[in-house]
Amino acid sequence: MRFTTRSNIEFMLSSFDKVQPLIDKLTAEGFPVGATANSVSMISHTQGWLHCDIPGTDASGVVKSLMDMMHYEFTHHEMPSRVRITTSCCQINCGGQGDISINVQYTKPPRINHDLVSKVCDRPAVVARCPVAAIRLAIGGRSPPIALV
Repeated sequence: MRFTTRSNIEFMLSSFDKVQPLIDKLTAEGFPVGATANSVSMISHTQGWLHCDIPGTDASGVVKSLMDMMHYEFTHHEMPSRVRITTSCCQINCGGQGDISINVQYTKPPRINHDLVSKVCDRPAVVARCPVAAIRLAIGGRSPPIALV
């Protein structure tokens, strides 16, 4: 068994006659088997705000919704060819290139807890990359030196 770059699990079997029993067992246990041949592959996505200070959102919820919606296309081989879908959380698009690429963006400024952020947010990159310019250096000796307006 090994994990792929798209967070799938590959099972290495010694003979072809073991494939269908494995698929049947995984399906019976509630694990979808797919992303082979002419189907939709598992969606590759970035980690969003969990590991990067540029985006104000995370793609994993969108990916879950898309995969729920495309479950049939993932588990059946009825597409004209194999389809790779990627998502990214900003215009840099480090999620990679797919046949279909979705850029996940938020449309409203985030709601900010000014007291909390001013106590923990002291990274200059956060100030520089705030998409709505809401974070500024504090005036008046607050520590750490970040406040929101």
